[in-house]
Amino acid sequence: MESLSLTDIEKGGKRWKLDAEKAEYLTNRDEIRIHHIYLEFYGASDQEVVRLWADEGLVNTKKRDMTVKGGVKLQKGDITMFTSEIQYLPQERALVAPAEVTLQGPRLQMTGKDLYLDLAKKRLVLKQHRLTKLKLEKGLL
Repeated sequence: MESLSLTDIEKGGKRWKLDAEKAEYLTNRDEIRIHHIYLEFYGASDQEVVRLWADEGLVNTKKRDMTVKGGVKLQKGDITMFTSEIQYLPQERALVAPAEVTLQGPRLQMTGKDLYLDLAKKRLVLKQHRLTKLKLEKGLL
């Protein structure tokens, strides 16, 4: 299949929307292999959006979970995160990145491993913090 667009709606609210340039249905495994991915995860409203780009992924059509890999970029407001793999856990409404993660903002850069992003509670935990860099303006410190 050339392209795919999926939207997950639960209890009347949109949870996520996925667009992929290429998709392959694996019917015997209830999975869809996807390539060149763009995802939007929604908070309490459609205005609260976390955007994600990745090279490839796998969506389980029964469990509604997914894993995306390769050049993963996640963006929320002016914060951007880079990693190699992210898993979406629908029961927890959370994104988990077990590998090395870099978070960048206008005045901050943070690296570590094992990131947990709770989409419902708007909470981010970096379990294995390694380094934080702050960009200071004149007059501060």
